Amino acid sequence: MLIAVVAKLLLYLGATVVMGDATVRVRRVLPDDARDHRRDGQLLRLAWCGMLVSVAMLFAKQAVDMEFATSLDAVRVVLTKTTWGLGWSMLAAFVVLGTALQVFGSSEWTRALAITGVAISLGGLGHAAADETWPVLSRVNDALHVLGVGVWIGGLVFVSRAITANRGDIWARFSALATIAAPIVVLTGFVASFLRLRDASLGAIFASDYGRLLLLKIGLAIVVLVYGAAHRRRLHKCGIPTGRSVRNELWFALAVFAATSVLTGSAPPGE
Repeated sequence: MLIAVVAKLLLYLGATVVMGDATVRVRRVLPDDARDHRRDGQLLRLAWCGMLVSVAMLFAKQAVDMEFATSLDAVRVVLTKTTWGLGWSMLAAFVVLGTALQVFGSSEWTRALAITGVAISLGGLGHAAADETWPVLSRVNDALHVLGVGVWIGGLVFVSRAITANRGDIWARFSALATIAAPIVVLTGFVASFLRLRDASLGAIFASDYGRLLLLKIGLAIVVLVYGAAHRRRLHKCGIPTGRSVRNELWFALAVFAATSVLTGSAPPGE
């Protein structure tokens, strides 16, 4: 359980960071002179390496859980004939590709495509992969959720690290993106919750570990939303968010990631 939680947390954090970088690059949120390219490069390499470690940890855990035979043929069957294996293979391929592009260099659009592949792959893992009623909707919804979080929280990471983070024009450009991304995150989160709990009663939801974890995640997410709304309101009054307030938003976002890492390993009521 702990291995899976740590692996998923590394995966979510890494994906969020690389999506945030792609966002501020492609959308020109941060001018080149506003970035510390050395520190940002170190963070990106750490994020990609963290995702590489996470996919290896997830495979190792699955191997133990499924009691893989020592033959390569057994591994091939799992990776090519099971829903989990296909999703993991797709994720691993995009993580390896993205890491190579980061290390050896590439255009920002090429990296953005690899990062989008990571988001789509994440949408095909977890509970979405087990949804046999609306499989396409579940996967697309989860992928949009991942992308929304990456644009919002990942973008905030790099804007807050900018050398000239006190520039109102930078915060205005980021706020315009976050104002689109945050509602997408909320809407897709609601849809995901409905898809997982549509057949469960309120009593069953509150009595389950999944339901209680979901309520905790929602509560933490609301705090993040409140901070984001406060920052936007302050920006409209010709001010910029304080460093302390932005750090608080990011800390609560980290708590949401941690709750999600545990939640995705819990079974919804009725399963």
